[in-house]
Amino acid sequence: MVRAFDPVVDGNILQFKYNHQNNTIVDMHKGSEWNFEEGFWFEWVAFHPDTELYNPNLN
Repeated sequence: MVRAFDPVVDGNILQFKYNHQNNTIVDMHKGSEWNFEEGFWFEWVAFHPDTELYNPNLN
């Protein structure tokens, strides 16, 4: 599963690095770990109904 986000919050650019040992991304400034392994489409689309889907087969 892939998720996208805007890394700019209040004008600050967030920086992350991927930790392949536990499949998380780590906030370089605060050290917090983000786990995106779990999640479902219905959760996302409920809060973001205008989301567009990418179709690699369309030109």
